[in-house]
Amino acid sequence: MYICKSLAFYDVGDFQFLVEGLFAGSLGLFGVAGNAVSIRVLGSSDLDMTPTFRHLLRMLAAFDATFLGLTVSLFSVAAL
Repeated sequence: MYICKSLAFYDVGDFQFLVEGLFAGSLGLFGVAGNAVSIRVLGSSDLDMTPTFRHLLRMLAAFDATFLGLTVSLFSVAAL
């Protein structure tokens, strides 16, 4: 089964592998890396923010990194 005539050499399995396996996985890992940088920056006391707000932002980044890590492990690794 082919997606369209211009992409006749890709079948649905190859397209699913590209989207779920490679693109989603690389975006997820990029997001985890970005959250790690955010946690590191928000951990410094040089920022002009209240400590409570910095802590809330760090927890948000930590939960987001956890969600992204679990999503990548469930969907992208399964597609590989």
